[in-house]
Amino acid sequence: MSQPAASRRAFTLVELLVASAIMVMIVLVVVKVSVDTMTAYDRVVADLSAQSEARAVLDNLERDMNTAVIRPDGRCWMEIIAPGAPGAPAGFTNGVPNVPSDLQPILMFFASPADRPKFVPGSTTIPREPIRGDLCAVAYRMGLRSPFDMPGELIQQVYCIQRTLIDPQSTFQQALPHLTVPTTALSAVTTGVPSTYWFGTARRYPNYNSPGAGWVTGNLMDGTANGGWTMDESNFCAQNTVALNVTLWCASSETKDQETARGVTRLVSMPSDALRPVVIYPKSTETTFRAGNSGTTYGQQHAYWGLMPTSNATPPFTTSDKYIYRARVYADRIQLDARAAPLPYALRQVEFSVTVLTPEGARELRALQAATGSATFTESNQSAFRRIVAQFGRPYSRRVLVLGNGG
Repeated sequence: MSQPAASRRAFTLVELLVASAIMVMIVLVVVKVSVDTMTAYDRVVADLSAQSEARAVLDNLERDMNTAVIRPDGRCWMEIIAPGAPGAPAGFTNGVPNVPSDLQPILMFFASPADRPKFVPGSTTIPREPIRGDLCAVAYRMGLRSPFDMPGELIQQVYCIQRTLIDPQSTFQQALPHLTVPTTALSAVTTGVPSTYWFGTARRYPNYNSPGAGWVTGNLMDGTANGGWTMDESNFCAQNTVALNVTLWCASSETKDQETARGVTRLVSMPSDALRPVVIYPKSTETTFRAGNSGTTYGQQHAYWGLMPTSNATPPFTTSDKYIYRARVYADRIQLDARAAPLPYALRQVEFSVTVLTPEGARELRALQAATGSATFTESNQSAFRRIVAQFGRPYSRRVLVLGNGG
């Protein structure tokens, strides 16, 4: 007699609940790992994008500074102006909105970069003309503009760095004659410097945007924040750059006794052959921009506070290694603002620091511009701009040797 088949036992409710709970936990872990992976991926991509923009600026600055020419002939071969700072020269009173004056300096100097123009578009009968020489007038400046040929809505405007190279022929014929040996004290010099060439007068430059047009004439810089050919799309260097800081590292020709006699005291004792930093001082109304800090304890100046002269901590400076609106670099002297006497320094290195927004930060900034309907933020929404820069800004820096200073 056959035995009856064993009855089959089903899952109990408790077993189903336990299995479901385990499955839910596994799904949650997988989702969490996926979200974290995508977040890390987005962060890496954002950092790589910001790093790429910063490298475009710093690589060009390094190449140009390595070939910068500062001849010991008594002339000013390099000039830095902080637009919008108190006391800035006429025509440089309008800076890029929302950015402090010390973080948007205009650099003007002479160099022999490898990518200098070697040909210029000619006429219809001469397709192109060769350009002889290697010394070019170079300028860097920050802008807020559209990188496209046809600027559109406000949301398209981005903060950018513009790099302008003047061909060697125009540099020799128009720029170099403006560099004159000063016959008065350097504190009184306002012309005969690089800005004399770059600002206010129509100059000749090649029109690469329209082949066959040859040479054109126009202002290189004018009185507006985004004016002149230096802001042309052909000079676009990098986007989403919201800060550029410049620190000059100089060799001093003074002995310690001479420095003391000049009224200079430092927190850190420096040997005579050590390099001294020269920095831009933020304008007086920008202390609230520095995350609530006040006085002199912020920026590059604070980073090198021990090396800076403490005898003049606040403007107007007389013996300090700080300036507010203008630095003129000679071979063995640096004239800061309208100070009575120049610093007995020779430029040896330049430290560049640039802050670049990630793509997400750039989108938030454009949304803020679109929401306010203006590129110039008021005090009520300046905090939003500062938050975006603090949250999405990526700082990069590089120190560059100035090999061509004969001082």
